[in-house]
Amino acid sequence: MRLVTACWYAMTGFIAALLSFLASSWKFYSIGSRVFFGFVIVPTAVFALCGATIGLRTLRSEKKGSSATVAMACGGAVAALSLVLFILGWATIEVLRAENPGPLLFVGMVFYLMALWGSIRAVPFILIGVVSGWLLHLLKPKFMD
Repeated sequence: MRLVTACWYAMTGFIAALLSFLASSWKFYSIGSRVFFGFVIVPTAVFALCGATIGLRTLRSEKKGSSATVAMACGGAVAALSLVLFILGWATIEVLRAENPGPLLFVGMVFYLMALWGSIRAVPFILIGVVSGWLLHLLKPKFMD
């Protein structure tokens, strides 16, 4: 079941990240570029990791209360945590590449990326995660047989 949720949310993350890339960066960077790798492939892996851990609750039938609302909450949590982990990783890379890295620069970079980049993409990513959790809940009988 963990593999199913990891693949499901990896596909969700890929679609969300690809749409974000196509909406903002496709004119400047090709699909084989480092930017494509960093903004589409890496978030897909982060979504898969979060989906395998948090999203697993959606498919567990032995748990009471595995309703559509719980599935939607899990999907939103997967998307939100994936976005936060991606931004923390991005900030870490940017700080390590700086001339004078330090904790204050890291905090500033996290705030900058969350405020500017994350706030624009947070609502669509979380909504995509919520819809994905709901769809996974609807398809649960197909995966459980």
